[in-house]
Amino acid sequence: MSSSQREESRAEELGEMAKQLEELREAIRITQDRYNLVASELQELRLALNTISSVSKYKQQAVMVSLDRRGFAYVKASITDVDNIIVHIGQDLYAKLPIDKAQEILKAKERDYTTLLREIEAELRKLTELYAALDRKLREQLSKYVQQQQQQQQRQTQ
Repeated sequence: MSSSQREESRAEELGEMAKQLEELREAIRITQDRYNLVASELQELRLALNTISSVSKYKQQAVMVSLDRRGFAYVKASITDVDNIIVHIGQDLYAKLPIDKAQEILKAKERDYTTLLREIEAELRKLTELYAALDRKLREQLSKYVQQQQQQQQRQTQ
């Protein structure tokens, strides 16, 4: 194999490594987005659990109920039935359940989301470690490639 063929092969190898690095960067971004989504859902579940545990205090009292998730608009309302809660049980299904059963369902979901979050964290750690190792290897190879190029140029000028 001639010197120019070796150079071409080396350049292709470096290009392939750079492509793999970019693919890993995209996989990390997607995994981070998934992590953020699950963390947000977990936060909402915990908020629902906290609210349910204090809802009986507000029976027959006027309360302000947010019409959105950010609190841009509210409506005044009275809570009349604190014995039952309507809970999301999957897809587009909801069930009217006693408070203790509603809490059980939400706590089970909380455990599931916590487990999922840990799994995503582990996946993200592995991807990040792989990215760092490949990045380090690419930098080393690129440095060697540049040094060889400089040595070749020096030989040619002599």
